[in-house]
Formats: sequence, structure tokens, C-alpha cells
Amino acid sequence: MGMTLWLHTLEERKYSRDSDDYSLLHRYSDELDEACTQIGVPMLSSFFDSTDLEYNYADEDDEDEHDEPDLDDAREREVGPALDPETGLAYGIEDMEWFAIADGLKTLSMLRTQLESGGLPQLTPDHRSGLIEELNSCIGILEKSARRGGKFHLAIVE
Repeated sequence: MGMTLWLHTLEERKYSRDSDDYSLLHRYSDELDEACTQIGVPMLSSFFDSTDLEYNYADEDDEDEHDEPDLDDAREREVGPALDPETGLAYGIEDMEWFAIADGLKTLSMLRTQLESGGLPQLTPDHRSGLIEELNSCIGILEKSARRGGKFHLAIVE
């Protein structure tokens, strides 16, 4: 599996954990960032949160650094890491980066308009259509969360 993006929202202390994969948004993030610069909106990548990726790579680094497991490592393998009660993950809401939905909606909507009007001509028709679908999905989720005063991020996951 390759890298992808997941859209998470935060409304008060309610964290949305489930997400569709937004693989095309991740795959074309450099090109989309260039388009954002040209049209004068925040770059798509400015809404990325790498907390999950960093946490998972830190686990791999920790395993490489330990020649002999200590008692805490053995216990963690038996019962697993302590999970945050709000997120169900090994890290909490405060560990993640959160962004204003209005800013995200502006960027995503302008990117959709760009793609619908033929921007990024190097895209295949299938990828253009797929990107528009992914943008529509994100916009729909953010519009609902915006009405409830939420925040969001695009989590980079592997």
C-alpha cells in the first residue's frame, strides 16, 4: 500500500476517525500545490497532518535502536500501547495539527474549479475525474462540519 490522505474533522472534542482514501489528492499534491500558488489560495499540503506517519515511523526507529527489549517493551507487546480515549489511537487530539475549515473549503473549491475548467492538462481523463470526485467528497464533509464549528486536517497515512 502506498501513501494516501484521510480527511479527519474535529468538532469540539469529537474526532472523526473514519475516512475514505484520497490517494489521488496525495499523488498529485505537488501539482495541486502549484495550481494553488497560481490561483492565490493556501496550498493543499498546508493542510496535511503527518502525526500518524511520524508515530508509525518512530515505532520502527525505536525497534531498530533497542538490542535487548526492556520490561516496558515486553509489556507493550503483550497488551499493546495505551490508547487515547478520545481518538482510539496511541496519540491524542492535541498531538495533531488542525486547520480552519473555511480555509480548506476555499482551497478545495478553487482546485475543483481549476480541474473542471481544464487546469492541470497533463492529467488523464480518469485521474481528472477521480480528483474531482475526491475534492467533491472532501468539500461535502467539510461543509457539514463547518456548520458545527469544526476543524479539519488531511492526515498522511501509509
